[in-house]
Amino acid sequence: YAKKDSESITYLLSGNRYSSEKYVSAFNIVPSKILEVGTPRNDELASSKEQVFDLKKKQINVLFAPTFLNNIEDNGITQLEWLGVDNLREFFKKQQQELNLMTKFHPNVHSKLATDSKSIE
Repeated sequence: YAKKDSESITYLLSGNRYSSEKYVSAFNIVPSKILEVGTPRNDELASSKEQVFDLKKKQINVLFAPTFLNNIEDNGITQLEWLGVDNLREFFKKQQQELNLMTKFHPNVHSKLATDSKSIE
């Protein structure tokens, strides 16, 4: 996937030299394609003095952002099955707490989930 991803890169934004060095090896691209100008989304988050979250304080908010696995079949729904979402819900229900489970998958996994009928369940 890294090779496929790297073919679509015109330029890659980096926040610092350390990240740039990692990007060169991770994405198999030449250093001239990396612009060390910061990362806009992170810069905006870091510069904001007040952060507004639309999360209920009485909820238990869990972000599940698993690492991409080389075997595509082990990603997405399989990772959610490993997590045991039903068990988590039941646990928090017994604690009389509401669970708000959010997920963030790798873009390659996300696009597969969008067309996978099992993920719609």
